[in-house]
Amino acid sequence: MKNCEVCGKVLIGKQEKYCSKWCKDHSKTAKARFERFAKSDKRKDYMARYREDNREQIREWQKKHEHSKKRKHYLKKYYSEPENKQRRREAVARFMKTDKGKKVLQRFSQTDKQKEIYRRYKHSEKGRARNKRQHARVRIAKLRSVKPVTNEDLLKIFKRDKNTCVYCGKKKLLHTGSHQNSRVPDHIIPMNGPTDRFWDIPENIVTACYECNSKKHDKEVHDFCNEECLKVPLIVKKLILQRKQVIHQNTA
Repeated sequence: MKNCEVCGKVLIGKQEKYCSKWCKDHSKTAKARFERFAKSDKRKDYMARYREDNREQIREWQKKHEHSKKRKHYLKKYYSEPENKQRRREAVARFMKTDKGKKVLQRFSQTDKQKEIYRRYKHSEKGRARNKRQHARVRIAKLRSVKPVTNEDLLKIFKRDKNTCVYCGKKKLLHTGSHQNSRVPDHIIPMNGPTDRFWDIPENIVTACYECNSKKHDKEVHDFCNEECLKVPLIVKKLILQRKQVIHQNTA
């Protein structure tokens, strides 16, 4: 008497290895055949065509089963593998470079969830180490600066800009700190490494609100204005020309 290789039941009649079609499909040979097919270019082309033809149906199914335990368990198991994790990172990086990805990131950056994530990261060991490295870079750049900015220079800059954000035009920024209505000195040209001698000079600083300063971060002025649909302020254009003159004088 022969037994089924999958479930162990006794085979009847003309059955040679498996007692049913289910056992045949779940046998070791069938699984090995499927794994070879899953990695083939033929299946990748088929899945790409299927996604293009059935996008709406896939989105409806994802919305319906978004919070199901079965799907969460499957995704957790799937992304635990290093290959799938790396593939996901590459896909997210490609998406974030697109216009749609930038808009999604901009909306997410204003949510409470993102603020909570950043707060946890800032107080973690990795976040503290990053802050120490950043502060060290800033300190070295200030020490090597051609014209170091003093507190008096900052007050003159705030007075010149009339305590108004040069980017969004928000007025009456009278106190300094991490509040939405606080005034912050913003560097027009971002720091090009700790050896940048022309970063912390009066010709490279304007008044900005805390929100615009956070959004701009280390971006170029023109890129930031294009993303926020703003015009490059005249004062910024003038200061860029003055900064070029300072560079020319100190490098000639």
